[in-house]
Amino acid sequence: MQMRRFPLGLLLVLSAMFAGTGDRQARAEDLVSGLSQDQIAITSNFTGTDIVVFGAIQNSRSASLASSPAIAVVVRGPKVEMTVRQKQRVLGMWINRHQDHLYGMPGYYYLATSRPLDKIASDGVLARYQIGLENIRATDSSTKGARETEVFTRAAVHRQAELHLYAQNTNGVEFLSPQLF
Repeated sequence: MQMRRFPLGLLLVLSAMFAGTGDRQARAEDLVSGLSQDQIAITSNFTGTDIVVFGAIQNSRSASLASSPAIAVVVRGPKVEMTVRQKQRVLGMWINRHQDHLYGMPGYYYLATSRPLDKIASDGVLARYQIGLENIRATDSSTKGARETEVFTRAAVHRQAELHLYAQNTNGVEFLSPQLF
């Protein structure tokens, strides 16, 4: 899996390993992973870099690529505050009418998986660990209504995706053998 031009962020490798695509029973296996570069120097002329995440699954009982365990790699940038404004037409003019400050949003988010998210884990697990664009949420917000915060959070995620700061690829992890990715 190769990611291009992203700011240095915190790398979190999660593995959700299941016996089959429909089986939600987790198996005990060890995940060994690494990065192609341990350190990246961000200087005034930094324009991005490539990082390759690789790994192997030890004690894997998978005999073929078709039954390979599921892998999700999540890269999150540092937490930032985002201000989201909602425009409204008033007397023929568009003005910023409502706004929300979202705290604890990732500055960058990239998800690569070996299969679709619904084949990896339940909706509850994906939401708990904020895996997938639809599960990103702020740690706090200036509005107190959960429904309002959800609307502003979805708008922020949509905007960050338009700016190529948030992305996900459900075919972004490739297995080279039943244990090596």
